[in-house]
Amino acid sequence: MKKNLTIRLIVLLFLIIAVSLPGLTAESRLSWSDFITSLKNILGPSIVINQNRSNTQFVTRLDAAQTIIDALSYNDLYDYFDAGYVPFQDIQNLNEDEKKVVILSTQLNPPLFSGDAQGLFRPHDPLTPKEFSFLKEKLKTYSQGNIYYESSKIIEPGIMLMVKKWGFGEPISLSSTSSSGPTVYLQVGAFSERFRAENTSTFLKELGYNTSIVEEQSLFKVRVGPFPAQEISSTQEKLNKQGFPSVPVTQKNTVSTSDLKVEGGAVFSLALLYDPNISTYTPEVVLAHDKILEREKMSIIASQKNAFFAVNAGFFSQEGDPIGILMIKRKVLSDPQEGWYSFGITQDKELVFGMVHLNISASLPNQKGFAIHGINRPNRGNEVVLFDDSYNGKTPRTQGVETVVLNGLVQVTSRTNGETSIPKGGFILQGKGEGADWMLQNLYPGTPLSIKITILPETRDMEKWLRVEYILSSGPLLFQNGLPGPFGEFRKEIVENKHPRAVIGQTQEGKILFLAVDGRRPGHSSGLTILELVEELKNYQVTDALNLDGGGSVTFYLQGKILNWPSDLAGERKISTAIILK
Repeated sequence: MKKNLTIRLIVLLFLIIAVSLPGLTAESRLSWSDFITSLKNILGPSIVINQNRSNTQFVTRLDAAQTIIDALSYNDLYDYFDAGYVPFQDIQNLNEDEKKVVILSTQLNPPLFSGDAQGLFRPHDPLTPKEFSFLKEKLKTYSQGNIYYESSKIIEPGIMLMVKKWGFGEPISLSSTSSSGPTVYLQVGAFSERFRAENTSTFLKELGYNTSIVEEQSLFKVRVGPFPAQEISSTQEKLNKQGFPSVPVTQKNTVSTSDLKVEGGAVFSLALLYDPNISTYTPEVVLAHDKILEREKMSIIASQKNAFFAVNAGFFSQEGDPIGILMIKRKVLSDPQEGWYSFGITQDKELVFGMVHLNISASLPNQKGFAIHGINRPNRGNEVVLFDDSYNGKTPRTQGVETVVLNGLVQVTSRTNGETSIPKGGFILQGKGEGADWMLQNLYPGTPLSIKITILPETRDMEKWLRVEYILSSGPLLFQNGLPGPFGEFRKEIVENKHPRAVIGQTQEGKILFLAVDGRRPGHSSGLTILELVEELKNYQVTDALNLDGGGSVTFYLQGKILNWPSDLAGERKISTAIILK
């Protein structure tokens, strides 16, 4: 009798539990609609959420991790680590992408998720309202920009790759700015001299285009337009057929990835720390196709040079003319820019930083030498400029006097309109004004003529400067002898606005730092001002550092791949110079 009663009580208890269990399960699960609503309330209504679930479907821990990482725009980090490391026992059967979600969610600082005491992540367990209440507090922290990720990896002996991302910025859809899309200009040239920009602008006006000249970053940029976004492709094709290759750019009254100003926002950076005392690779400065007035994509330059690593280097004009001093394998190819700083690479892989001047002179037998004012650049009037065989074949078209020199002897001196072929292994002097008169009076055929170039650094480390193989100038100088800058003469827009950045620096430990900061890509990275860049460099304990060409030129190449996100809409920009390890 008692036994039957006991059995009945057990069955009744089981039925009560079975009936009540569905209610408990429903209360312990979070619906997609509640989850998405909360995310938008905390992170903002414009966050990107890839939702293909019904509103009543429950959210798993894996779902939550993936959706939040997407909403934060931190899913760009998946490309920078592999899923070989499995920190939890119960994620081994997940696919590679799902493993990356789990790993990243635990490596954010502060971490989005963590495992339990048994070392389990429980990816397919429902996310409970209690768990989500803790997550919402973290999301509030993230929404204020307090989120950080950093990883490092030894690539080769003496070479470490570091990946960083911090901050939070809401993604902005370009198509939402207006019903017809943003207004865009086509840039057809960027020149170091205004008269060259004006000549190009005049020619384009004669072809019926509305043109403007914008001065930015010490360059005069010729732009055609504006055009509605839907007309860009056809207009670009027409310009190309007329001999004017162009790139789309936007003015500051439109929202675009090329000039959007973002206060705060996320920042993404890649750093390569290279120890010259351990690594077998050697740093070099290289020129696109080994010619002045040439440009090429970083991936092609690096491949041609068989480089292990490469980053963009100096500023340049639209034609590819390097701006500032450039010396490659002890051959000076370009003269300094006033107020700019330079770095040099010595024979034994050391860096040296400072401001550099050149003294260039030509010598005749039994006569006082005469001054050469520039190398491989347009003659500015009343100057003598030297053009060697790295200058893309011919001298610039201009009226003046030219002297052709081969094997140390004057071949001919004559009045010309330029466009004279430069002999291989020789050079041409192009004179205007007093320089032209002197050349006509003294440089006869058969006259021996030699060129002397002296590097004159302003700062310390004279002994190192005497051993340099490569020199490249840029700026501003960000650190000098341990003191934060910036130093140098640069336009306000370069210093104060957020831009993509590239840096070469020396650390306290003697390592060489190559840093690339992406920008102009809301959600991924907004870029840094120069002062923000100086603050970030303090984390690498640099003693000296130089800002390189930034903006759409910033390209970070490693082991056959471009690792960063160049800011130009067309992808990789063709550049003039690069720093490589090979």
